[in-house]
Amino acid sequence: MAITIIILLAVASAFTGIQSVYSREAQMKTAVESGRVATAYVERVTRYLGYGLDPRYAIDIGTANLPSTTKTNFAGANFITDDFAFRYRDPMYLRRGTYNGTAITLDSGTFGVALQPGRLIQIVCPAGAAWAVVKTGAAIAAGDNTIAVGSANVAANPTSFPIPAAVASTPCMAGTGTKAPFVMLVREVRLRVIPLGPIGQQRPFLVAYNALDLANTGTSATDFDPIASDVESFHVSYVMNKDPAAATPLDGAGGDSVLGNRTTDSASVPGVAATRPTYDDSYSDAVRYSNDAANVRAVQFELSTRSLRTESRKTHVQKRLADDPTAVAPSDGFFHVDVGTTVRASNLTSRRMFTPLLKVSGDPTDLNEWGG
Repeated sequence: MAITIIILLAVASAFTGIQSVYSREAQMKTAVESGRVATAYVERVTRYLGYGLDPRYAIDIGTANLPSTTKTNFAGANFITDDFAFRYRDPMYLRRGTYNGTAITLDSGTFGVALQPGRLIQIVCPAGAAWAVVKTGAAIAAGDNTIAVGSANVAANPTSFPIPAAVASTPCMAGTGTKAPFVMLVREVRLRVIPLGPIGQQRPFLVAYNALDLANTGTSATDFDPIASDVESFHVSYVMNKDPAAATPLDGAGGDSVLGNRTTDSASVPGVAATRPTYDDSYSDAVRYSNDAANVRAVQFELSTRSLRTESRKTHVQKRLADDPTAVAPSDGFFHVDVGTTVRASNLTSRRMFTPLLKVSGDPTDLNEWGG
């Protein structure tokens, strides 16, 4: 009987150990999967940052339309999140039409896609003679040919587009045929962590909002796509164009010209310089070395994900990356995985105009029909 008891205890101990290892690996797997999904999406979509737009309007640094007015280190019940909002021109969409200040009418065909109110449309004359970004005033059906639009400006937002009424009377906006302005969609993305789920059972999700205006990003908004679950920390920092002659980096003495990667940085997000860089400024021009959002050269992302459930036999340090990678919260029973990635903002360095290239009429060898 004693030998049997010893054998049974050994078997039970082995079984318990195996179960513990299996549970631990399963918990770790969920945290790693969330981190991989989040970084894969962030890397894919952020590469579009600023494509086909004036770099001054690619990154939105405004705080007026956030679920909270905290751009960095917003602390939720079980998460900490930064806010990263940006724009790019949809490279797969191009039409031609006219703009009279209140509506856009296509030369032929339809818009082909359904759009919600508040979506941005960029209209640019050939050769960039004039351009404007407008906002849809109502929902658009795929079969519509004419849409009413309004200003894309947002109050108190320093990165708002120029008021489009000024270009409505420009003769090229009424051009037709090969002289008609280009009509293009502008996509907006806002990345941040929000709580999702029933009250008392909410989990932190990294989500991507599809517009930046108040109607679409308020606390009751539904126009977003969940990206990854159990993201307890989302941190963004900005690699700025570095002035080789500057005695002090943009982020303060002893800094590295990366805004927001240290708690001692003098600024955590880019700003709006008094003189903003434009396409025709030389790469060595002083305006390209300011903390302006158009001078961002790469964006660094750090995420901390956790397991779905706790491990009752262990306590693990709960890391929070916000601004300081070494900062930690009290220990808990979750597994935590930290991941990071950096995406170059190569579109912001371009000095080429964002007007699509023209197809040579009647030349079968010129396949650049859609431009861009």
